[in-house]
Amino acid sequence: MKYQLYILYLLVPLAVCDLIGCSKGLSQVPADVSAGPVAVQITPVKVRSIRVLLQAPGTFVSAQGASANLASPNSGKIKSVFVKEGDRVSQGQLLATLDLSVVNAQTAGANAAAQQAEALARQAQLSSQAASVGLQLSIKTAQATLDEAKAQGTSDIAAAQVNLQQATQELLKIRAGARPQELELAHQAVITANADLEKAQKDFARSQELVRAGFASQKELEAASAAEKVAQANLTTAEQSESLVKAGSRQEDRTAAEQRVAGAKAELAAAKALAQQRIIQATTGLNQAKAGQTTVDAQRQVAQAAAAGLAQKQAEAASAQATAKMAEIRAPYGGKITRRFLNPGDLADPTTPVLQLSSSASTDFAAKASAADAQKVTAGMTAIITADGGKTYNGTVVSVSPADATTDLATIRIISNSQELAGSGGTSSIVLRTDSNATAVLNTAIVERDGLTYAFIANNGVAHQVTVRIGGVDGNYTEILSGLKAGDNVVELGQYELSDGSKIIPQPAQGTASNP
Repeated sequence: MKYQLYILYLLVPLAVCDLIGCSKGLSQVPADVSAGPVAVQITPVKVRSIRVLLQAPGTFVSAQGASANLASPNSGKIKSVFVKEGDRVSQGQLLATLDLSVVNAQTAGANAAAQQAEALARQAQLSSQAASVGLQLSIKTAQATLDEAKAQGTSDIAAAQVNLQQATQELLKIRAGARPQELELAHQAVITANADLEKAQKDFARSQELVRAGFASQKELEAASAAEKVAQANLTTAEQSESLVKAGSRQEDRTAAEQRVAGAKAELAAAKALAQQRIIQATTGLNQAKAGQTTVDAQRQVAQAAAAGLAQKQAEAASAQATAKMAEIRAPYGGKITRRFLNPGDLADPTTPVLQLSSSASTDFAAKASAADAQKVTAGMTAIITADGGKTYNGTVVSVSPADATTDLATIRIISNSQELAGSGGTSSIVLRTDSNATAVLNTAIVERDGLTYAFIANNGVAHQVTVRIGGVDGNYTEILSGLKAGDNVVELGQYELSDGSKIIPQPAQGTASNP
């Protein structure tokens, strides 16, 4: 019973000291070798896989390129903030607004002015189009009138010229008198008429004889008498025509012909004068129609000025609307609100962020390490991140920045699937290397005294103190670089009561602490 109480007396203080961390870095007073045996727990040195870790504290930050500080484009008092930290937002969502009372009044005035300018521009455009159509119709009508006047004048002049030519030819014929051919024809007509008369007279005399003899009828006699009379008349006509041909034209005929020529000339002159007058009138009408282009140009300029005024008013309205938009803060992309810097009633300006937005659902971890430790870290190394709240996340080192000259601390950026808010803290364990055949012992078996590191090997009831050189610490295990070998039994609990050569009562380690 006394032995059991003695063991309890030794173990309880040691266990408490191990829990509160007093076993590291403190100078312990070794037990008197001449004292009685000390009850201890032992654990074997094993060969196992050890990860060499670098512990580096830091903070969670937004993923690279996935964070934006959202400020107001204009200065003013914040009217509303519609989101809080941790809220997820979609692209274009309204996040906050400034006081819009003045801006809204300016926008309404600009929109009204733009609508009025649009109505004026539309009316001016319609008037210009109507004037242009009317001008084109007037020019077309005047050109048709001119063309018709030219054609009518050409036709009238041509007809007058034909009449003049006919009258002139007739006058020339009258003045020239009968030609030899005409005299010969007239004489031949008299000869022919004489011959016809002689034949008719003979036929009449024969018919009289035949009637007296009873061989012809009275009717045949009458026909022969009529033929004789016709032949006589034809002869008279032929003789008269020959006489007229031989006598030539009469004075009155020449006078009449000359009058006809003079009349035809007068008609030709009148036709030319009338045609010229019509052409002048039509040309004047066409010129007057074309002169209307000045009016059309003036109306077109009015329409252009109205369109320019409309464009200016629309620009002013667009500017006012843009100003109204600039009094709003909208999400440039979908993501999560990670910080809220200002609240309603605060004064905002373009240099002061109102909100911080992260487009990524996860955050990275920015660890801080000394320049010497940071040199051991390279991109691609894995890490375990433990948030202040206790959650752990797997991560990968993506960059190591140069150390700050003032603090001698370098920033190690680790990407992870963290759901922590940017700005919250934690600690990273960066895997510098992994030794799959490392000699390792439980952390509790290591003793630090006077700046040196020891372990106690249990051998035949005696504890032998050995100096060890340690490597990395991976969880409950410490890597042994020298001083111990696999299979050595080392004291895990009770070693702070020992010195080299102390007698011990070894017991196997129990509980979870000894489990690998």
